[in-house]
Amino acid sequence: MPKPWRPSARPPRSAASGSTATRTQLCPSPVTGALSVADQLLIDPVALFGALAEDAQRHGARVAEDTPVVELDTGDPHRAVTRDGHVVRARQVVIATHFPAFERGLLFARLRVRREHVLLGRATVAVRDMYVSVEDDLRAVRRVTGAEGDLLMVSGAPFAPGSASAEERRSDLVEWARTHLDGFTPDRVWSAQDCISPDGLPFVGELRPFTHHGVGVWGATGFGGWGLSNGVAAGVLLRDLVLGADPHGWRELFTTARGRPRHEVPRVVSQGVKHLRGASARRTLPRLETREALASLAGLARGDAVRLQVDGETVAVHRDDSGRLHAVSATCTHMGCLVDFDPASDEWACPCHGSRFSLDGTVTEGPAVEGLRHLDLGPEDDTGVSPPRSGTGNRPYLRKGDAMPRSKHGPSVKDPGLYEELRDDGASKEKAARIANAAAGSSRSEVGRKGGKSGDYEDWTVEELRKRAAVIGIEGRSSMDKSELIDALRHH
Repeated sequence: MPKPWRPSARPPRSAASGSTATRTQLCPSPVTGALSVADQLLIDPVALFGALAEDAQRHGARVAEDTPVVELDTGDPHRAVTRDGHVVRARQVVIATHFPAFERGLLFARLRVRREHVLLGRATVAVRDMYVSVEDDLRAVRRVTGAEGDLLMVSGAPFAPGSASAEERRSDLVEWARTHLDGFTPDRVWSAQDCISPDGLPFVGELRPFTHHGVGVWGATGFGGWGLSNGVAAGVLLRDLVLGADPHGWRELFTTARGRPRHEVPRVVSQGVKHLRGASARRTLPRLETREALASLAGLARGDAVRLQVDGETVAVHRDDSGRLHAVSATCTHMGCLVDFDPASDEWACPCHGSRFSLDGTVTEGPAVEGLRHLDLGPEDDTGVSPPRSGTGNRPYLRKGDAMPRSKHGPSVKDPGLYEELRDDGASKEKAARIANAAAGSSRSEVGRKGGKSGDYEDWTVEELRKRAAVIGIEGRSSMDKSELIDALRHH
């Protein structure tokens, strides 16, 4: 059972401070030692941000919706590459993506990601104000007025992304709302995600080490569930920083470079532990060919998910309520953690840094900017086994399993070490992945033997030459043409 709720309440305003400790009661939960803050607003965030966007456009700004940036090349100017391949150049870039994308200063290791359930429905009790508890097991209530009249929004029951307890936590929140808000019936249910810094203050300012280029890349993150207030403060500070000013003296308070006290060490260590768990778990799964995998999935009930290794790659598979299988790579495209299935939202969730993906692999929550690769396992009819007509109803949590290595920002590769070498030498993601996968397919020793000790490389392709150059460590190979590669190999 959730802990007793202790929300704030609205007593007569204190002339001295505008806030007052009080003892009151709400519907019918007892409240002790509450704090009331006067002159608060019930804001519709969507309406507010829509108005801000319109005002920005009236002042000359251009707003491009549904245009995600998938790559940021820093320089003078910076180059932001969109999903459709368009390039936007700017000398000042603000990364305001909730959890920072393209962030190379290890902020992701310092942030804790938390999710909360949200209920929207009706109740017979009248609630005028906003209420929020102070316990870790958060509860919050506010009124929402719209076309459907007055509704109540209830949020709380926090949980970690990908947690097996997500559905149980949602049930706890529904039970609490029905107990304390007379007649409450949830019509809609969803989850929200927050990033929390170690000291509770947002990180706002330069994103390092981007700034070694001498130009500005800025970010804001770690609002801790208080985005309407912290986000506005971050916007004011970012405006001042871009203009080269700090009239409020906030820069050092919110800087992304502020100290890393010893109490942050367990958080950073836990990130490494999650990666190690994924690496060790890969040894526990059966290694199947596609046909064998399809046969093993015949018993997967609707609504359930499983992770298994198919043809050398770890695959995350879910059977939806219609009986259809959805298969994607199980490796998060942000930092290579293994994704878990979140039955509360029917999404794939990264337990390391909070990235989320739809069943088909599309990114729904960062910091990942690339989706999970969709995999086609073929028709189930090939196995001679029909999928189950109904599920067990218990929707077990996704099993832990193996993962194909994935580079930090690149596509799936079978030889991540070679991939990173090629990327360091300037190769594109696609080219580096193609060469690394080809090298893994033939093995490095085989590539190393081809052509003998001195090697007659004339009949080799450029790709084979670069693979050989990568194996023996020739630098600058990605920019060499065929004759230069042959010359370098012969004189190595």
